[in-house]
Amino acid sequence: MADIIWQSPETEVLSIGPVEEYVWEDFGEIMGLVPCTQCGELVSKVYLRLSGDKAMCIPCSGYER
Repeated sequence: MADIIWQSPETEVLSIGPVEEYVWEDFGEIMGLVPCTQCGELVSKVYLRLSGDKAMCIPCSGYER
């Protein structure tokens, strides 16, 4: 599947349009999401890793999993 995408013309897999403002809806605690203190990406609480006093996503924390 990945080869099909990599070998396809850009026009078949990518659509570029005007940039539009997005209104953010806060999901709160329903999904248990917290922003990574390093990159800002929203992370489910079960995937957060602590590094010192910072809660980070797995890639930013340096942990393998």
